[in-house]
This record gives sequence, structure tokens and C-alpha cells, in this order.
Amino acid sequence: MGNRQFFLFSCFIYCVKVSFLNTTFNNISFGLSRGLASKFKKGKFEGPENDVFQKNVKAEQTEQDKDKRVSDEEKVDISTVKPWAKRLSFDADAAFKIFRTKMENTFSSVCNFENKKYDWLSSEDCKGMLVANKKSMTSIIEKMLSGRKKNEKDARAEIQDAIRARIVLTNGSKAEGDAIFNEIINAVKKGKLEVKEIKNYATDGEMQYVSSKMIKKLKQTVDDVQGGYSCDSLTKQKSTGYNAVHIIFKIDDEFDGELQIMGRDVENLKDTEDVFYKLGHNKHVSKKYTEIKKKYNALRDKNPNKLKTNLEAYTREAYLYERKKELGLVKDLYNGQFLPLDTTKYDLPKEFDFNNIAAIKNSAQQA
Repeated sequence: MGNRQFFLFSCFIYCVKVSFLNTTFNNISFGLSRGLASKFKKGKFEGPENDVFQKNVKAEQTEQDKDKRVSDEEKVDISTVKPWAKRLSFDADAAFKIFRTKMENTFSSVCNFENKKYDWLSSEDCKGMLVANKKSMTSIIEKMLSGRKKNEKDARAEIQDAIRARIVLTNGSKAEGDAIFNEIINAVKKGKLEVKEIKNYATDGEMQYVSSKMIKKLKQTVDDVQGGYSCDSLTKQKSTGYNAVHIIFKIDDEFDGELQIMGRDVENLKDTEDVFYKLGHNKHVSKKYTEIKKKYNALRDKNPNKLKTNLEAYTREAYLYERKKELGLVKDLYNGQFLPLDTTKYDLPKEFDFNNIAAIKNSAQQA
């Protein structure tokens, strides 16, 4: 082998050795790195660097857990909701004034307004009394809390009845209800009202406050005038037997106004049985109903389904009696009082009698 060949062979051997050593070193380094990283991850590495690492990991995990809990439960407290409710109530003031004016202008030829009798409206022409109001701060807060929305925008979207009005019909006949609907149809044709939804709550066709013909006519008018604007119309029976017609009107980009149409006797029962609606939805009830609340909660804790079924059965019968009384289908058997509670039939305590609830309410108002 010549010198030149020997030199080339030596260079080749040297390169192989260097390559082998580099590969071995890299493997060892990689193994050590993985081992140290694993110990960091498992918290086995000792030293001040690990303390900082562990604190960061724990802090990050705590935030993740917190976010998950909020996302899962969507809980908000009253301190969070109260400023939202205040802003909503303030913003609704202008929309409420617009809605109240629209309602007064629409029904001035068939209704008196907020206990004011119009000189031009005879008792014969008057189909009902119109009252408009804005949802109270307490009610807004309760609804936002029950909605469990964790941001103000979503919480505000839950309050669809912040602005409302009610027409209490004089005798509760379909003729009166149809006259009210006729005024709405005329206002829609003139572009003075924009209807979003029609809800007809009735146990059957005979009991409803507005004829099916007029409901269809309003729906068709809305479709013709508002074009592509969506207007839903439904007829359904509430589990409580509640009987009324609700119409949702658009006021502006954020606020809608709700109009309720019902008779005097049904309204009286609605305002009385509302205490059970609030208890069933975990809403605030006045202190005057403390004993009712205690008995209600005790029965709900024992058997919630039974309580709901029995209470709804009594409420359905009570609403049916009041509606039939308005239509003259039954005589006033109880001297102006509500249907008495049959404690055996409905398996409910005597304190749940609507007449007892009304007595508690009236005594508190007179005190």
C-alpha cells in the first residue's frame, strides 16, 4: 500500500469514528433530556427551578378547572347581575314610552287606558281596559339569575318581557277579542305595528278569547305586509290551564313589547296563582307567603312530581271555572270566590286553596 493510499484509508477510519461518537453522544443527550423532562412533568426533579415550574402548572390547572366549572354551571351571583339589570331597565325606558304610545293610539277607540275613561268611548263601545308597565328591577334580577348567563349580552337576551301591556276584556267574549284583533290588523296594514309572534293559550276552541278566523287573518296580514319578516303563530294548551292570548310586537332592534289579552276573572286567578309559579321556578315571593313557601318546599322535597301534578290539576280546574263564568256557561257558585280546593281529590294542604292565597294577599295590602 502506497503512502497516498494509506493516508486516504486513515482519513476514512477517522471519519467513521467521529460519526459513531457523535451519534452515541446525541443518543445519550436525548435520553437525559427526556428523563429530566419526565421528572419535571411528574414533579420529581428537585431544585428551585422545579418550584417555579410546579407553581405555574398548578395555577394553570386551577384556572382551567375554574373555567370548566363556570362553563358547566354558568352561575352568576346577584352582585354581577344587579348592574346588568339596572342598565337594562334604564335602556328600556325609551322603548317603553314608544310601546305605551303605540298601544294607546291603536286601541283608543275600543279600550280605556290605565283606569282613565275616555269621554268619547261609551260603555257599549268599550271592549276592555288597557294597562302598560315595565318589568320591575326585582323581576329582571330574578330572571337573569335563573337564566344563568355569564355575560351581560346573553342575560339581556333572556328578558323578552321587560315591556308589556294587558287588555282585560269587559265581558270576556270572543266578540270583544275579535274587536281587539281588528284594531291590530288595521295598525299592521298602516305600518304602525310590527308583529313577531302570536300565542293563543286555550283549553279548546270554545274557551279561547279570539276566534280562530281572526287569528289566521292577523297572521295572513302580517305575512302580506311584513313580507319576509318572521311571524310565528301557535295555539297550545298550558299544563296549568291558563287561558289568554299573547302577542309580541317589535319596538326597536333590542326590545319587544308583549300584549296579553284575557278576561277579568282569569286575570284575578292569574295574579293569585302566580305565587305557585314563582315557587316552582325558585323565584322570590313576598314574606307574607312564608308559611305557604314552607309547606310547598316540604312537599317538593318529598315528591316533586306528585306536587306538580296535583297542583296543576287543581289550577286547571280553577281556570276552567273562571273562564266558564266569564262566558256565562256556569253560575257563580261561590259568591265571587275561586274554585275551593278539594284537599282529598287533589291531595294538597288546605293552605293551597286559591281563596286562602287571595285572603293573604288582600290582608297584606290593607295593612
